Amino acid sequence: MANSTVQYENLEEEFPIAGQDNDSQGFRDNFSITKTALQNAASELTDLLTNGARKDVDNNFNNILISNAKTNQISQTVYNTGNLEVDSNIEWTDGAYQNVTVGIDPITLILGAWPENGTYGKIRMALRSNANIQRDITLLAANTGIIRTSPNWPATLRVTSSSTPVFVDAWTSDGGSTVFLEYLGEYSTV
Repeated sequence: MANSTVQYENLEEEFPIAGQDNDSQGFRDNFSITKTALQNAASELTDLLTNGARKDVDNNFNNILISNAKTNQISQTVYNTGNLEVDSNIEWTDGAYQNVTVGIDPITLILGAWPENGTYGKIRMALRSNANIQRDITLLAANTGIIRTSPNWPATLRVTSSSTPVFVDAWTSDGGSTVFLEYLGEYSTV
């Protein structure tokens, strides 16, 4: 952490001296030191408000690494695509958990807007039909990326329910050049 540039040590605390005629240079010196300290404090506060993490606004760390951190009660946002009735993009930048509702059969979903090469990004999709009607889904990687599927990947990715989703995980670590898909399946009540 950088040291503050606010200098106050040269202020003459005992000035002016009571009961005697004081040279006005002492006043000018103290005012000058105070003014410089306030200017430096304003500059440091502006920098802190511009670049520091805050609790009262959303923060964008612009891909700055946070390391050696201990966290507790971290949550992620849920993104709802709405009813998709045309081939559509599913973008990592929308969130790590996405409720995807499809309204046509068949439909192609293009996975993209991944983090840069060398950074891991993952999307968990809860895929649903907009009605209790069968919908076949094709997943593609944006920008001619390659799709690699898990051994349990179905011959046809299909949803049939508006209330019971099919879960699929998609992830990459090379900016979407290769996107891995894992079929998690449909979860039922016990």
